[in-house]
Amino acid sequence: MNFENFGLARDLLYLTFLFIGIITGAFLIIMTKSCTLRRKSQFITLILFLAALAVASLAIAVILTRGRVFSVISIYPFLAVFLVFGIIGLYIPRAGISIIIGISGLYIILISFSFLVYPRFDDLDPLLVRATEESFVFRHGAEMWDIQDTGGTIHFEAVCITAFSGYPLIGGEQRGLLTRVLRANEQLFSLRRRHISILGVPGFIREYSTLELPEGIMLPGFSLSVLFNGMELYIEETIQFDR
Repeated sequence: MNFENFGLARDLLYLTFLFIGIITGAFLIIMTKSCTLRRKSQFITLILFLAALAVASLAIAVILTRGRVFSVISIYPFLAVFLVFGIIGLYIPRAGISIIIGISGLYIILISFSFLVYPRFDDLDPLLVRATEESFVFRHGAEMWDIQDTGGTIHFEAVCITAFSGYPLIGGEQRGLLTRVLRANEQLFSLRRRHISILGVPGFIREYSTLELPEGIMLPGFSLSVLFNGMELYIEETIQFDR
């Protein structure tokens, strides 16, 4: 499920539960007999500060989505993780918690970056196909190549990648890429699959779309544009040019 402001509200909710976890951990420490008055005073100050932040972030999340963010079931396991992480954070030595935070943050950054390098559908360059007497000329962004033989059916392939809605930062986002141009079993062109490590990470759905350009449909002197909108590959226009 994805709706307006969902991503921001989801991340604010994660932050809220992290604060609640830290507050709970601080309360548990205050209740122990070994906690001195000075430490209790420090923890109470921390609790009041984090409580204010938790209330503010929760209020913003609710206002942004009118409470609809709570209807997304996929975020609840992550809420539990942030809550537990906040509780145990106060019990782990600083060196240990620093390592855990560093590894977790690095993982989220790498996964997010690997996903976000794929362009939005509005930013995808069209694949231009131009027919001459003896060849097809293809152009995609700054790349251009040609095929001397114009016979056979040409297949275009694109992929749409959807991030699991519970992932912080990128959950629910969709990105895509035009990946390959084929003819029979021959690969005519393949775009570089940047950061392909993301494709093996759980929580990313890949959906492929294909489009066929039958033999004989492209007459010499004509060109067309192949585009991808995340749902399907389609031909936008066919125009004639001077040969």
